[in-house]
Amino acid sequence: MEDRFIWAMHFRLGSVFEPVNPTDMTGRYLGDSTCVDWERADGRVRHMAAAGMNTLLLELGEAMEFSCLPKARLRGQVKASEINGHGRAWRKLGIETIPVVELSAVHSEWMGEYSRMPATPPYREKCVEVLREAYDVLEKPKYLHIGMADETGSYSHRHLALFRRKEVLWHDLKLFSDTISNLGARPWMWGDVVWADLDGFKGNLPKEYLVSYRWMVNVMSGGKIPEKETKWIETFDALESAGFDQVPTCSTSAWYQRGVARSVETILNPPHVAEYVRTHVSAERLKGLCCFSYYLPDATGDKVQRQTCDIFGKVRKSWQGSI
Repeated sequence: MEDRFIWAMHFRLGSVFEPVNPTDMTGRYLGDSTCVDWERADGRVRHMAAAGMNTLLLELGEAMEFSCLPKARLRGQVKASEINGHGRAWRKLGIETIPVVELSAVHSEWMGEYSRMPATPPYREKCVEVLREAYDVLEKPKYLHIGMADETGSYSHRHLALFRRKEVLWHDLKLFSDTISNLGARPWMWGDVVWADLDGFKGNLPKEYLVSYRWMVNVMSGGKIPEKETKWIETFDALESAGFDQVPTCSTSAWYQRGVARSVETILNPPHVAEYVRTHVSAERLKGLCCFSYYLPDATGDKVQRQTCDIFGKVRKSWQGSI
């Protein structure tokens, strides 16, 4: 299944992520409309291809009209057939598109009324339907990404604080893994829950998962990072010790600490992370590198994405040139 090193970038297809009306009883917790800019998406994928990247993590979220979520319909949603068509075109450029369906209880508003039902039978049944639909839309991709961003107690400043822990979390992760494996793909997830419960993570996460821990710390000039933040990067070592396959992930767009943006265009992150994991993660379990984004669907987002592609292209050439 895995026949090449992954050079990946993540971006969201839609334009809405945070809830705008948490008291709305319609089930549309992200408002009434979204926007998909195919011209912008195509341009970003072309930049990826030109830089030699090969994988796009495309977060579908509220942008796609899921047939299994009729009550979560928004104006501006696109049909599965449109996403399929663009995915085919991107494949011709050498870019494999992996669907991301964010199943974190913290970021589940795109699921409408089900976002208020984590860990219940109706919610779990709907998650299975969503995974199956996402798998079909991109014609049986090698991987299916379940998100799992920010599912920790530290992310509790929202209108409704919902997050799973311990046995409830492990149960759902096992359910998602089994569903995806039965479809014929491999499950992939963000590793945010790692540092929140490392001991539980080691003993309960199915080894089928490809894990992308997101290292968002700002690397300062001289290759240094704030001393109090150095421990975060050691999570890659912990994942290696636990025997999990990894696609380490960083960001060039922002460093957020306690909700405050401390840096923009952190261009030193990709080479720093690449250098670190190459000497701390075994070649057997290091499956690729990824850049996570908070990219906005505007010209500024385009600029940051182009810059990221250029940086990742240089990292890739240096990486391959030293083999």
